[in-house]
Amino acid sequence: MRIWVIAVFLLLLPLAYAQEEYRNYHDINVSLRMESTLDLDSGINYLSSELSLFPRETEFQDIIRKEYSKNVLERENSILYEWNDLPEDLAFSLDYDIKSEFNMVNIKSKIPFPIEVPSEYEEYLEATPLINSDSIIIREKADEIIGDEDDLYEVVYKLGSWANENINYSLETLTEELTQNSLWVLQNRKGVCDELTVLFIAMLRSQGIPAKFVSGSSYTNVIPGFGNHAWAEVYFPGKGWVPFDVTYGQYGYVDSTHIKMKESSMAKEPSVSYRWSSGEKNINVNPLNISAEVISLGDKLPNYIDVSLNVLKDNVKSGSYLPLEIGLENTRDFYLSTTLYITKAPMEVSDNFKSVLLKPNEKKNVYWIIKVPENLDDQYLYTSKIEILDFFGDISESDVEYANKYTYYSLEESQEKVYQLELENRNSESSIDLFCSPDKARYYSYENATLVCRISNDEEKSYQFDVCFMEDCRNVIINPDEKKEVMFGIRLQEGNYEYHARMSDNELVKSSYFDVNVIKTPKLNINNIDYPPIIGYRDSAELKFDLSTESPAKNLMIKINDQELFAFDTYVGSENFVVPFNGKYFYGKDSGLIFEYEDSNGKKYDQKQDIIIKITDVPFYVRIGYWWFLIAALIISLFLFRRKFFRLKEPPMPMKKKISKI
Repeated sequence: MRIWVIAVFLLLLPLAYAQEEYRNYHDINVSLRMESTLDLDSGINYLSSELSLFPRETEFQDIIRKEYSKNVLERENSILYEWNDLPEDLAFSLDYDIKSEFNMVNIKSKIPFPIEVPSEYEEYLEATPLINSDSIIIREKADEIIGDEDDLYEVVYKLGSWANENINYSLETLTEELTQNSLWVLQNRKGVCDELTVLFIAMLRSQGIPAKFVSGSSYTNVIPGFGNHAWAEVYFPGKGWVPFDVTYGQYGYVDSTHIKMKESSMAKEPSVSYRWSSGEKNINVNPLNISAEVISLGDKLPNYIDVSLNVLKDNVKSGSYLPLEIGLENTRDFYLSTTLYITKAPMEVSDNFKSVLLKPNEKKNVYWIIKVPENLDDQYLYTSKIEILDFFGDISESDVEYANKYTYYSLEESQEKVYQLELENRNSESSIDLFCSPDKARYYSYENATLVCRISNDEEKSYQFDVCFMEDCRNVIINPDEKKEVMFGIRLQEGNYEYHARMSDNELVKSSYFDVNVIKTPKLNINNIDYPPIIGYRDSAELKFDLSTESPAKNLMIKINDQELFAFDTYVGSENFVVPFNGKYFYGKDSGLIFEYEDSNGKKYDQKQDIIIKITDVPFYVRIGYWWFLIAALIISLFLFRRKFFRLKEPPMPMKKKISKI
């Protein structure tokens, strides 16, 4: 029988993937127009319109040109229009040319969770009528999603990806405004972009993670074009605000089509407010219309992630299932999330995208199961192309062959193969466990740190492993039902770093990841010392200085000479100090500011800052008393010196002479 070869593939483009693929560009230039009209009752002779929603100048967004329909008053967070002697129909507009860049914040090392929140970010933890972060239901759901995760990036990513995958994004209501609170969104599992964002923010705040609501415009191919959009920015200690768009699955970045116009701790605030002169008259306000178009494109984004596709089963019968293995390698030294899309396949794939988070330089495998068509003609041999695309534009493809002459490969078989591969990747098929942790939660650089690796064997046979940390390896034999500890020295470097130890033999590999947190020893920075160099004996003045430290100083005592001025159980940050004094206090003394403190281990430190002040107008009796004291001290010293070194010996006793008789 003659076999004909037919090539078959279905092109699958995700809805979130822009048709012009603007999101793959590092920067784009956009022309944006905002306009509105108003219908007025006659008799209104004054009207003002204040806009709080307009394109902002940011690190990733430059305003190249702006033009208003009339003179306005530009404020930091608003633009004010004013009219007098008004017509019944009124319009105003704003035009901008904007250069918008791809906004990514690089996080290069693990940030431990939970986090400490500085006071200036506390408003972004508060519950609001729409952001129900104080709801027990929301907090418990966030707890469930996070589990025992202690990596801040992983925590935020898990909450964002859960919202993206579990809340139905209603395409029919793309242009609708925020109406439902976060609890309603969680319970009903649907919402527009604003509502997905408020749920995400509520879950973050319930876990003590500050987050803000960002309003603006972004491109979508569903409308298609630019439309009103909302996303979040999340606080990361040491990094500041990091963008997360849970609607578009962009975690830790937003693409260059995002035009930022407003940010707030609240979720729903009016974008325009109006005032007019007569309380009896009314105005009819039409919606603020925002339109935008791309006028030029910059460079394309680089491929941050290497993607490889491996079809794990080829040459299958019609209706079979194919397991796919997608290998990912993060080529950068910072956290990266990406979304993988199946863009070509033999037939439609219901869930054709997956979100993945990669740690710095991490390699990871992701698995998919797809189906080949049924009811094929026996005379034909079919080939199809499978293509995987990631967010940053890297593509990997492979061909698959299927025909009725081949063996059927079931869904159960594919699932079992994927399951076994995932077990192999995680090394969890063995009852050999490795858990390593440093002997302290944090260190100072002067300390000696020890890594303790605990190995347990719950199997019925003995194993011999090489247990390695960095370049140091130990050969360990562990018997059935035995537990052992292996210790390594840790070379400390300042900062919070993630390390791992590895245990391996010819068949098994186990790794254990852990953090080593090395904090700075407390060092006080004494700056801006100010005091008069000359002062009268009876005059008053002030000693001023600034004191700062990055690492906490415990039991801090600040003194001048032996007089205590200030005491702190723990001091960190920066403060200004003012010490009033009289000139007589510094007369005749070698004075200085003395700082005594400890680190968390109780190690003591001290610092001194000399104070040199010339005292004038000293009363005569004070000066005389002072010199008489010195003279008396000198006389006493000489007397004691003389007694010790020039003391006269006792006079000799007279000798008795024997007188001879004559």
